[in-house]
Amino acid sequence: MRLIGYPARRAPQVFPAVFLTVLLLWSEVMAAADSPAAAGVKGEWESTWLGPLYRHDAAWSYTQSLGWIQTFGTDEDLWIFDHHHGWVWTQKAVFPNLYQPFFGEWWHLGEGNFGERSYYSYWTSSWIAEAEGAEAWLAARVQTALQNARRQGVAWLGQVPGDLFPDETLPSGAWETKAINTWVSGFYPAIFWRLYEFTGFNGFRTEAMRRTLMIESQSTRTNTHDLGFIVFLPTFLAMRHSEEPRHEETILTAAQSLATRYSPTVGATRSWDWGDFRQGNRFTVIVDNMMNLELLVWASQRDEQLHELFGMAVAHADTTIREFFREDDSTWHVVVFDERDGSVERKQTWQGYADDSTWARGQAWAIYGFTSMYRLTGEERFLDQALRALDFYLANLPLDGVPYYDFDAPKENEPARDSSAAAIVASALLELEGLVEDGEMYRELAVDNAEHPCLTAVSRARTPRAVASAPRLAFAFAPGQRIDLRGLLLPRSYCTLDGR
Repeated sequence: MRLIGYPARRAPQVFPAVFLTVLLLWSEVMAAADSPAAAGVKGEWESTWLGPLYRHDAAWSYTQSLGWIQTFGTDEDLWIFDHHHGWVWTQKAVFPNLYQPFFGEWWHLGEGNFGERSYYSYWTSSWIAEAEGAEAWLAARVQTALQNARRQGVAWLGQVPGDLFPDETLPSGAWETKAINTWVSGFYPAIFWRLYEFTGFNGFRTEAMRRTLMIESQSTRTNTHDLGFIVFLPTFLAMRHSEEPRHEETILTAAQSLATRYSPTVGATRSWDWGDFRQGNRFTVIVDNMMNLELLVWASQRDEQLHELFGMAVAHADTTIREFFREDDSTWHVVVFDERDGSVERKQTWQGYADDSTWARGQAWAIYGFTSMYRLTGEERFLDQALRALDFYLANLPLDGVPYYDFDAPKENEPARDSSAAAIVASALLELEGLVEDGEMYRELAVDNAEHPCLTAVSRARTPRAVASAPRLAFAFAPGQRIDLRGLLLPRSYCTLDGR
């Protein structure tokens, strides 16, 4: 089985390596006598505002306060790297307070309750000991995210009109709500089911069930390909917590409705029925459709009378491999077929930068979709395609690990980042951990994706303040400032480095 070239493409590890040359050159020209970034004298202790500092060589120094570190910058804008936490930012005026850009929060360096080097999080109001190790550190981050997700969920209760569903997060942080027939309507009750599973709070279960029962009306729709998102996601979760047969019946109905959109000539389910995409004999398919195949497979395995749905899902995945992937394993967003003979009329984009570019979320849908199809079928070709798509994704990421909305969008004006694409891939990576040998590498990659501020606004919804002369990667946040954020990611599907 082929595995991706993991170490070379793990973006948060690449950043220190690529930046090291610049750091070394910079250390040669720093001259302030008490500056931690000054060139200094190797093999001697110095007095700096970080405390006593021993310069081992041009790259590494040891401090009593932080241990082994590398430094870059000035007293007013100092970046510090260590193996425990990556890059942190501080300055002479605020130390021992440190800003951690990947967690997106302020820490205070001290001994805490442990009598050893520890960090106090101003957001969680708790100490974490460095010696507890990476797993304990990650566990603390997960608990922080869950605590704040619970807080967000409680705030949602009673805030969304009873017959409407959140559709998108506006730049202000507020939600735009729409009728039940949008492609994202199933996400809202599904989130409440997950919050209930994490917390046991019955208020979440009540809202999840109420909204899921509303979703039932969508199971008979034959005018959309998104029934996996809309119906399967929340209703499958409802089955975990209710023995009512109606939930299974709803899913089976939705699967049969989706199957009406399948063409054996094309070998795929139709995506769009509107505008130019439906004129004449056009049969339009988008890469997003990979996410709805699990509905067909699940139904075929649940009810033997629906066994033909399994073949539909497999054929759709095979058609996607054949027609949606370029030689470099990037994806087209849209393929328009001729429904008479299955030939391809054109390939294009709808949400990406250009017809021959790679829309980041489409690539993410492919990674997750083929990972899911491998889990459901055991077919190695689907795993291979997932890993090939993942290879392209990782090889073309910016150094901070969150993709631009399109991998080919011009970078001169800093195109928007797609935090949703990064979240989708992080989820796929967690699935891959349990599906392949040496799966822990995928878990580590998932953590790297999920630690970026764009993906963790649920824990740190704060107004950003850019550090004027810092590298483009990182931004600082004024402690305590907030925005009125409703969602679990930063506003809208897209996120810039300063959190907009």
